[in-house]
Amino acid sequence: MSHEQQLAFVARVKAKFPEYFLGKKVVEIGSLNINGTVRGLFDAPAQYVGCDLGEGAGVDIVCAGHELPYPDGSFDVAISCECFEHDKHWEKTFKKMIDLVTDGGLVIFSCATIGRPEHGTSRTSPADAPFTNDYYRNLEEKDFEQFKSFFKSHAFETITWPCDLYFWGLK
Repeated sequence: MSHEQQLAFVARVKAKFPEYFLGKKVVEIGSLNINGTVRGLFDAPAQYVGCDLGEGAGVDIVCAGHELPYPDGSFDVAISCECFEHDKHWEKTFKKMIDLVTDGGLVIFSCATIGRPEHGTSRTSPADAPFTNDYYRNLEEKDFEQFKSFFKSHAFETITWPCDLYFWGLK
C-alpha cells in the first residue's frame, strides 16, 4: 500500500542511506500492491520478500508479519508501509522487524497517526485493506517508546496530511 507522501518519505530515507537500497536483502510487511509499492525503490536486491495476509500482486509469502518464518538477522532492511494501524499485533510485528534485520540493519515504517480517519475496514473502505479483520488504531511516536533502545540512531516524523507517522532506525 502506498501513497504519494509515504513514497516521498521512503525516497528521502533512500537519499540519506543509499547503501541500504542497492543489492540488499529486504523484507516488506504489508506488501500487497493496492495503489503502489516501495519495491521499486530497492535496486537489484539480493533478496526481496513481500509478506501480506493474503495472495496478490507483490506478495511472496502469505502470513502475518509477526509470524514470518525467518531467523533473526536474515535481512538488511525491514520495511512496512501503511499497515500498523490495521494490525492488532503491531507491537509484535515491529519487534519482528527489528529481530529480522542484521546488526546495523535499517528498519523503516509508515503508518496512520492521530487525525487520519478510519479506513480499510468493512465499516469504511474495505478495498483499502482487503485482508484485515476490522482492527483499526492510529499510532503515535509515544506508542513506540519501548522500542527506541533497539536502535543506534533513529528518527520519527509526523506529517499533518494525510496524518502519517514515519520512522527509520539503524539497529
